Amino acid sequence: MEDGIENPSQNTDNMDQSTAVLKKSRAKSCTACRQVKLRCDAKDTYPAPCSRCRAGKHDCKMDSTFKRVATRRRVEELTNQLNSVQRALALEQLTDLPEGSDMHLSPHHQASVALPAFSAEQLSLRPFQNAPQVVTPSESASSNTAWFNANSLVSPPNFPQYWAIEMTTVEHNTVIDIFQQFNDFYYPHLPIIEPVTSLQDLNSSSPALFWSIVLTASRHHPHHAAVYEQLKDPFQRLLGHTLSIPLNILSDLQAVLITCHWPLEIKSQTEDPSWMHAGMAINAALQMGLDKFEDEVLFGHRRAKHSLTRFGQKYRMMTWMKCFQIGTQLSSWHGLSPPISSTSSLQKLSMLYDETSIPNEMIAMTEIQRQFARFTSILEESGTEISVSLIQMFAQDMDDIKRRFSASWSISAEINLQGAKLYLFALPLVSIDQQRLKALRGSDSAAFLHSILQWAHVAAIRLTHLMAELGGLRGAANPFCGTYESGGCPLLAHPKHHFRVTFFACIMLLKYLDCNRDASPADKEAARNAVSTTYQLFNKFQSSYQHVRASNTMEVLARASIIYNAVWTAATIRGRHNDPEFSTTASPSTQPNSTPSATDGTDQNMGTVADFSQGADFMPQQATTFNHSFPWGLWDDELFDALGYGWSDQPYPDMSGNMDFI
Repeated sequence: MEDGIENPSQNTDNMDQSTAVLKKSRAKSCTACRQVKLRCDAKDTYPAPCSRCRAGKHDCKMDSTFKRVATRRRVEELTNQLNSVQRALALEQLTDLPEGSDMHLSPHHQASVALPAFSAEQLSLRPFQNAPQVVTPSESASSNTAWFNANSLVSPPNFPQYWAIEMTTVEHNTVIDIFQQFNDFYYPHLPIIEPVTSLQDLNSSSPALFWSIVLTASRHHPHHAAVYEQLKDPFQRLLGHTLSIPLNILSDLQAVLITCHWPLEIKSQTEDPSWMHAGMAINAALQMGLDKFEDEVLFGHRRAKHSLTRFGQKYRMMTWMKCFQIGTQLSSWHGLSPPISSTSSLQKLSMLYDETSIPNEMIAMTEIQRQFARFTSILEESGTEISVSLIQMFAQDMDDIKRRFSASWSISAEINLQGAKLYLFALPLVSIDQQRLKALRGSDSAAFLHSILQWAHVAAIRLTHLMAELGGLRGAANPFCGTYESGGCPLLAHPKHHFRVTFFACIMLLKYLDCNRDASPADKEAARNAVSTTYQLFNKFQSSYQHVRASNTMEVLARASIIYNAVWTAATIRGRHNDPEFSTTASPSTQPNSTPSATDGTDQNMGTVADFSQGADFMPQQATTFNHSFPWGLWDDELFDALGYGWSDQPYPDMSGNMDFI
């Protein structure tokens, strides 16, 4: 940094050098410790908060531009800010233009984003200002009808006191509370089920749907969380029986989608059957004809045995849209081709958008996954070389979706959009084999990788900040699913896909810090803060084994990333990358697997999320060769064997192993 300063004045040069040293020392302490002028141990505890912030529940973040605020005037400044917010809210109510809000929030989310604790530079990455939401008459009528209302339920004379599944019983009042919990927090993420008018009718027509609702909403319930453990085993047997016979009832198909949207609590991701269940749901929906507008009969005009008229058109179409969404999302996570990706199928799917009864938010989220499926299909079928201009064009098409549906844009739509863009930016980093990398020369390769990583950085920062707002990091530890005012956290009701893409965003940011050596200090600082914030978010849910496991993985990767940079730099300085003893060709541990050829399909070249999370380390300074091997002799392999890393059986020589991610 000092070598880059060119100033004829020696005094100015010394001043700039001292300022640089001062800023460098400041970066070692978080803003909360610098405010009170106390020693900070954030460097030792990263990605967890420093000891002082953890004890005092402060927001632990780094900011080289931070300046101490005089506490004597803080009360006066906060009063002025509160008055400004109140005036802004009053103006919004008068003009009916929600310009002060980032997006349309549900009542349970408004409390967490009222006063965002982000800097102006971070907020500049999140331009979510939208036009007022336009509600059609059909949507207005449907929105006035609640999905579940305990006061309007139809109850027969022989009213049951208990509901039973096998030998497990649940009190009726408990079931009522759990259904209300599903209505308040879960149903907005899966609004494909017809309103419940009678619990008896729902249980008799589809026990799978009835108990899937009870099981899902009881997991993080503030009072009935114990019901989840009681129902887990009998429900799995009920679901297994449901999947062993043909699915001809829409409600049974919806029960399967619930288990894909909110999978059961598991100890290892190898136990998660969501991808298999999603495939069965899609095939069952196709056999039921949910993707069609009307019944198709082959012989004469004989009435179909299972007519589509049995199902409401609105819920039938939305169920098919959710089948497509979930299938595409899970295929992206597993690094596979989307199950529905043909041109005719995607075109037929877009024709459902003309149905006026379907909410625009559902159409927007379907269009996001439809565009992603179209992109991957184009790359796979045409064999087109991935270039910066092509990825940029696809990303612009994604942004056009947000502009088209700006009037009804939602938090879930934004999370799905940023997650799809992250998967899109990951494609060129995992699908290009070593032969193509060698063809990239000099500045072209550096510019290519820098552009992709920089776009991924923006999407990952935006996604992690949004999830941090929803998580309410300053709230109580290990919260239940409820409103912020009651001490709960409605983020627990979000689909597992939202947590998957957030975890993936964290992995992207670690790759950004490792690979993008041309990144600015401000971007690196924002990436480190986002990794730390995401770690704290997942670590907050201590009652969820999967969230804790994900936070532990983030901690290992964050610390390994720091050590890796130091070890790699030391090896480069000592000339280890030119030493035949540590070269790729001389190392037997890096030779067993060959690199996939350029003719392989996208489903093979894409790899899994775990593959990309620790993929080949592309370094712009070494872009002319891209064949530097990992300094195996400098790092204790037994340490990673103990942590569960698999270093050997990998498709790429320079890739580390698959880890059991969330």
